[in-house]
Amino acid sequence: MTAVAERLNKSTAATYLGVSERTLDLWRSQDRGPRSHKIGGRLYWLKSDCDLWLEAQVLQTARGGVR
Repeated sequence: MTAVAERLNKSTAATYLGVSERTLDLWRSQDRGPRSHKIGGRLYWLKSDCDLWLEAQVLQTARGGVR
C-alpha cells in the first residue's frame, strides 16, 4: 500500500512557503518555485515537492561557516 501525498492548495502552499499567493502565481508562470500540479482542474502543490524545493533553497543560499 502506498502513502497518499499531502496536497496543498494555493493558500496553504503560500503560507507553508512563507510567500504570497501572487508570488506562487508568478513563480508558476516563470517555471520557478516548487512543482505544481493540476488535478481535476484544481491547482495543487505536493508538500513533499515544497520540502524538496525549500531544502534546495537553503543549500543554494547558505553563507558562512558553523558558529
